[in-house]
Amino acid sequence: IFNEVSMNGFIEGNTIFIYLESINGFRPNQSIVKQMLDFTTCNDRSKLNLEGYIRYYTESASFSPKDLWNVFYHYGFRNDLSRNSMIIDGESIDSNDNSRLPIQELCLSKLCLDCLSNIGFYEAGMESNEEVTKNIVRKVCHGNDVTSFKIIAQITKKLYLEAQNQVWGPKIDAILDFLSIILKIEDEFTFFRYKETMVNIDGGLVYIVKQERYHPTQCRTNDYDNKTLLNRYIDFIQYFCKSEAGGKLIRKICEEVPLAIELRGMLKLRPDSNFTEDEENHLRNISILVQDAGHSEVNETYKFINILNDAGYFGREGVFQNKKVFFTLYRCSTNTGSFQWFISITPPDRSPGTDKDIDFYNSQGYRGVNDRLPPKQQWNILNNGQLTQFIHNRAPTISYIIPNNIANINSNNIESSISSMQIRPTIDDDFNYNISSNSINYNNVNLRRNIQTAITTISPLGIIENDEDESMSDQDSMSARVDDDFDESFESSNPNNLSLNSNNIIDNMNSSDDESIHHSG
Repeated sequence: IFNEVSMNGFIEGNTIFIYLESINGFRPNQSIVKQMLDFTTCNDRSKLNLEGYIRYYTESASFSPKDLWNVFYHYGFRNDLSRNSMIIDGESIDSNDNSRLPIQELCLSKLCLDCLSNIGFYEAGMESNEEVTKNIVRKVCHGNDVTSFKIIAQITKKLYLEAQNQVWGPKIDAILDFLSIILKIEDEFTFFRYKETMVNIDGGLVYIVKQERYHPTQCRTNDYDNKTLLNRYIDFIQYFCKSEAGGKLIRKICEEVPLAIELRGMLKLRPDSNFTEDEENHLRNISILVQDAGHSEVNETYKFINILNDAGYFGREGVFQNKKVFFTLYRCSTNTGSFQWFISITPPDRSPGTDKDIDFYNSQGYRGVNDRLPPKQQWNILNNGQLTQFIHNRAPTISYIIPNNIANINSNNIESSISSMQIRPTIDDDFNYNISSNSINYNNVNLRRNIQTAITTISPLGIIENDEDESMSDQDSMSARVDDDFDESFESSNPNNLSLNSNNIIDNMNSSDDESIHHSG
């Protein structure tokens, strides 16, 4: 296989992309290609030689042989590693596999068709002869929408029951694989099978997403997090987007069917993305403002370029040492498998994250968080030999520029790294609540500043401004009563209805009195 794919004894990076895409049915992300190239034993790290190719699959197969067998099957090898020469649609197909041959419609009696419409028949068949059973269901469903819908409804209902009570294991995989066999049947009903799978009321995947969004099921799967089943169903839908044809049909359903249109923003419709539609759209509209860096050339607004390593990749043109350069802000994988953020200069026609970059600053990001945006602080100054170091070099600070039309973001749709959108003042001993006067007293200046900043968090320009040091009153306490004038001014400066009621400030405050405490601010 290596000899067929390689040229002059090497597989280059671009060829690896094409090679993996032909096997898996979707374009791989850059990190997977980089993992393969890391196994090369030649001096040029951008090329994979035979020894590195074998080392990669030896390592991969030690954890799971599935990927290796996918390669063998794609190139026409049988289980005993003998190879056939049967070609259909340009692909090498096992001569014993009739699944790709033209399907002839069956003439069946009603009694026989009723039996073949029962999912129990196929469950028994899969235990005795898997390949024969798959071919039977292809035959039965081809050209027959009614039977197809009956079987799909039973499969999705069974999937729902299994998904409630088990981890995502072999049983759920078997159900998804069997369902995918039916969905891949090519006839005049292909689109309608996908539609039935997504929106039927007996367990359609999108239907369950809506149900779990508003009324999470009480089940073992949701014991620790009532969003687990919801996220699992979002992954189920993404599973069927892996094939190019399936992805197109599901996106079409999300453009035409009201239920799917309503929930499209919650779905992951790209097979290689960990982002929902809303998350990706939100990320594409964000810009990054870099300030206060000791290398002043670095300071400026960075625009979104692409998604890289499951995070935003931002950049801008600039000048450094009297030369036009391209500054980049990106998340990069390290040799230890972790990720770091970098502010660098990346050479033209190269992706960021190589040893050709000129790195100014880096950050570990937020520990335990899959940070999709760069951290606002905690940046380190890098001592790069290519840089002229300044005596008073400073690390930068980061702000996010978010358009007003997307500033009101649900916390489920954007990573918690956008900390300024979440008001979390610290409640301590300096904070007192005066019950008799129905007012809140603030002896803590930092707390006061947090509240004041929260009120003006979203500016008319859409810039989250949290760096200005507002002048504070000299009084030891401040009444937080809100009059009508304040209500009006707040509404006008807060088009997204950011809630600033007392629940944002006081968490689980208990009164010794049985009467309810009414907060005016």
